[in-house]
Amino acid sequence: MKERRWYIDVALALLVVGLAALVYLQLGKPFSANAEKTEATEAGGTEASGVEMAEPTLSPTQSAATQKADFEADALARKTAKDFELVGLDGAVVSLSDFQGQPVLVNFWATWCPPCKQEIPLLQAASDHFAEDLVVLAINGGDSEAQIQEFVDANGYDMMFLVDTENATSQEYLVRGFPTSFFIDGEGLIQAIHVGMLDEGLLLDYLAEIGVVE
Repeated sequence: MKERRWYIDVALALLVVGLAALVYLQLGKPFSANAEKTEATEAGGTEASGVEMAEPTLSPTQSAATQKADFEADALARKTAKDFELVGLDGAVVSLSDFQGQPVLVNFWATWCPPCKQEIPLLQAASDHFAEDLVVLAINGGDSEAQIQEFVDANGYDMMFLVDTENATSQEYLVRGFPTSFFIDGEGLIQAIHVGMLDEGLLLDYLAEIGVVE
């Protein structure tokens, strides 16, 4: 009787050990898979499924604007500037190709944009000072011709203002915000792009890149 009970005790012990091993294996798989997924994510920035994780969205700060400018400059610098054809406030049709061989500053702006309005006197001064060496084209995006004319008359500007009511040219140039300035050399190549308001020092530095100096 005692010998029989001993066999039963051994069988029960083996059964318990087997169940414990089975439970351990089943519970260990999810944690192991999660650990592998975590390691893969930390190492390569992707989920184990291979789906790329999205980059963090930049907030609309000056540093973000600078990064946009750097990105666009890398993409467009030393690329031929796309030709465009727009109407000026005097009714004349103006094309970028009209100024082939001359350095050109193309500025995208709008009347509802405070930094744009603060920047225009600087552009007007540059247009006057470098009149023989530089063409300044102020392309207004989205406003009506009447709105632009009212603004120009109220401030006494006489630069070349062009109307881009549908923002077609802005989109061609991948403009992401106003103001944005493109500095194009005499060969028609974009040498610099600036997103945001210019100051005098920056403007002179950019103009030097397209051969316009004192």
